[in-house]
Amino acid sequence: MRRKIRHRFLPALGAIAVICAHSTPAFAAPGASNSRFADPAYNIEAWVRVDGDTSGRVFYRKSRMVAYGVPRGSFSAPLFGMIGVTKKAYRRMEGGGYESRWEGCGLYADPETWELIDSFENPYTGETITLKPTCTLISGARLTVEDGFSMIASFAMESSIFGRPYVLDWNVVGDTAFMRREAHTEWQEPSSGKVKYEMTIDSAAIPVAQLDDPAVTSIDVPLAHTLVTEWMTMLMMGDAPGSMLWRADITKHFDASEIPEHVRAALEDERPDFFTRELSFD
Repeated sequence: MRRKIRHRFLPALGAIAVICAHSTPAFAAPGASNSRFADPAYNIEAWVRVDGDTSGRVFYRKSRMVAYGVPRGSFSAPLFGMIGVTKKAYRRMEGGGYESRWEGCGLYADPETWELIDSFENPYTGETITLKPTCTLISGARLTVEDGFSMIASFAMESSIFGRPYVLDWNVVGDTAFMRREAHTEWQEPSSGKVKYEMTIDSAAIPVAQLDDPAVTSIDVPLAHTLVTEWMTMLMMGDAPGSMLWRADITKHFDASEIPEHVRAALEDERPDFFTRELSFD
């Protein structure tokens, strides 16, 4: 049984929010020996191996995310957590590059205990909001040297990483490469028709030796994900100034049994064939 989360604090000023962040300038790895980090082909291979597996194996991305409200002129606060699971695979395309397909859902949770919840009290408005699992609206992407990064989505969107060479930000310190992908995106929310703006940063610390070993098809390091966006429509914040910050830690798994049992059960309640249906590239 999922429960309701009730916030126990916050000043009377303002309404509640959910997600905000700030990026740092790109830091390019210096020196001729690091010129490979400016090569889009190298970056594509690096991203696919960190995110998934170049051999085509199906994998699961499990995320544990906290959403924060950041109202202007008042204190920020955690609103709720979310446990997400995405089933995903890459395949190499003829002519080079990769395409991916995925299916994912997120389950709302208490940000302290991580117990699954089905409602919470918005501390900025006092309203009780019903929470339902949210599943992906984007089904895949393509990565090529010629065209860069593109999404397969059922709604309109534009992003700073579309239609340009796919080159990540790198900071190499000794034997570790710090990788960062930054995107500034505009998209139209299907449920409301509203145009939303957001920024995402995905980052990881990667052993250089694994990056440079062609025999390694998957690099097992956690991803950190930060999202800065506008108020969620469901919060009913109206014109209240503020933003939301989401912060997630993401791990990669090749066996569904590594996903906690109660999370698997909740996902199967939402989509009974989530773990059994094959991903289709058609």
